[in-house]
Amino acid sequence: MLTVDPTYRLAEGLPTERTMHACATAMKEWPSAVAGLWVMVSTNDAVVIGDCLIFGGVEVDGQFAIAYEVAESRWNQGFGKERLFLWLSG
Repeated sequence: MLTVDPTYRLAEGLPTERTMHACATAMKEWPSAVAGLWVMVSTNDAVVIGDCLIFGGVEVDGQFAIAYEVAESRWNQGFGKERLFLWLSG
């Protein structure tokens, strides 16, 4: 179960079944390869608008993968691109 600080509200449609399946699969298949699970929070209204999972490393051919999902109600606003840019530039 995904829990979020009660200070934040979840965007409509979150968490999705895809998110829960991706997290469960990653934890089952590569438990030591999960590097982090984060939620994306809009700074405009303190609403959780998506989630991000990073996994990989030695257990997955030495490569890392980023899986993310943005609530459909927040699509086409640049949030996914912004999140990926922050990871790659950080």
